[in-house]
Amino acid sequence: MRILFTRLYVALLAGLILFSSSHWQPGPFGQAGMLLAALGLTSAAAVGRLWCSLYIAGYKKSCLVTEGPYAMSRNPLYFFSMLGAVGVALLTHTASIPLLVLGSFAIYYPAVIRAEEADLMRLHGAPFAAYRGRVPAFFPRWSLLVEPDTYQVKPRVFRNHMGSAVWFLLAIGLISLLQAARSTGWVPSLLTLY
Repeated sequence: MRILFTRLYVALLAGLILFSSSHWQPGPFGQAGMLLAALGLTSAAAVGRLWCSLYIAGYKKSCLVTEGPYAMSRNPLYFFSMLGAVGVALLTHTASIPLLVLGSFAIYYPAVIRAEEADLMRLHGAPFAAYRGRVPAFFPRWSLLVEPDTYQVKPRVFRNHMGSAVWFLLAIGLISLLQAARSTGWVPSLLTLY
């Protein structure tokens, strides 16, 4: 259900971006700065999601993963997803879309996290309670990072997870295409956003 909701939300957001324009007209340095910030955030998201998938792929239901990014945050996949979504939203040259994305994360994901943590508590009991007591729920505490010298990876499962890590980078191209369609007049701008 979460995946379906996220896909519908992204489709609605893409429609909003397609049919709206920015009130701000950043100059070449403003555009370059926003592109650099977007590339930085989406790259961090892609690398971070790959890092998380390396640890969690194939182990999500069978054991409590508490190493690597999961040593710093109980939900690092969602944290890195937020970075990527904000990075993509910056390409709209608006404040509205990035704030809408941040607000959506703030409203939606706490409930998702609570539901998932209730399942983890049922599955793992006291070890999960101890983990929850020392590791923050969302924002990573980098000083907690613990990584083993070696780690058993399930390559087939990891390969399936890789696609979910790179969509942020592909979204940069999609946003550029949407903006090109609007700027050439192929798609009308029905709304101006700040």
